[in-house]
Amino acid sequence: MKEISIITVTYNSKDYIGEAFRALEAPCKDGIVEWIVVDNASQDDTADFISKEFPWIEVIKSEENLGFGRGNNLGVRHSQAPYILFLNPDAVIDMPTIECMLTFMKENPKAGITAPAIIEPEGTLQPWFLFPTPLRIFIRAIGLDRLFKQMFYINPGSLPQLVECVGGAVFTVRRDVFEELSGFDPKFFLYWEETDLCLRATQNGWEIWTIGEAVARHTNAVSAKTHNKPMFAGCISEHFFRSRYYYLQKHYGKLHAWLTETVELILLFIYSLAGRLTNRSFKYKLRERLSGTLYKLPEDVQ
Repeated sequence: MKEISIITVTYNSKDYIGEAFRALEAPCKDGIVEWIVVDNASQDDTADFISKEFPWIEVIKSEENLGFGRGNNLGVRHSQAPYILFLNPDAVIDMPTIECMLTFMKENPKAGITAPAIIEPEGTLQPWFLFPTPLRIFIRAIGLDRLFKQMFYINPGSLPQLVECVGGAVFTVRRDVFEELSGFDPKFFLYWEETDLCLRATQNGWEIWTIGEAVARHTNAVSAKTHNKPMFAGCISEHFFRSRYYYLQKHYGKLHAWLTETVELILLFIYSLAGRLTNRSFKYKLRERLSGTLYKLPEDVQ
């Protein structure tokens, strides 16, 4: 019986996805793992490449770019196992790491979502996050997130830790939890959908855990960089800020979403002016914020 379903959404991923498949070829062929790839209308023949080189992978070819959440929802509907691993095409994980997360979840029935420690090519670690709030966005805008931390790195080998929110590159969720939450909110095209999922899971009484003894590798934002669009913190600015605005509206209301964007712009303008007058450079710059959208929701929820 298949123990876990891996769901991967691809977009122009042909050049780097093979490493992930080779790392789990044996358990897939042995029937322990099922792997479903949803290809979001790639222009580099990703889907055909996978079907030819890795025939034990199930490939679903979408005629349009569904985005991250909708693509993963489609993959889940074609899967069967009681646990689901969402794995970015530029991430690599092995079976012992998967088994480590599954063992923890089986021993802790309230653990709805788990994530491993994730190492990037330069040796940097990916973090877990506090849930974003208007106040926390203001704190970041003025650079006080160094004093009031919002991100905490998952150190390889560390003990399991109860956290608020994990990133979407690699994480495992119980099928029952995913179905209870009706999956990813399809209104998020890209970014913030995993934050929304973690928040809704927590609100329903489920726990989010990091498992430091489980370690995966991830090359961040490979697909995003193929677009040649303005970027913010490794994300495509346009989608990042549209999704953030929707997240704020959904969980804090329209007024708070509008005020958050407005106050953030004012704070960034003040800091930008202060930086010019004092010859200082701040981490979060006004021009980076202006590279994204303002006061706009994803197109399908206008």
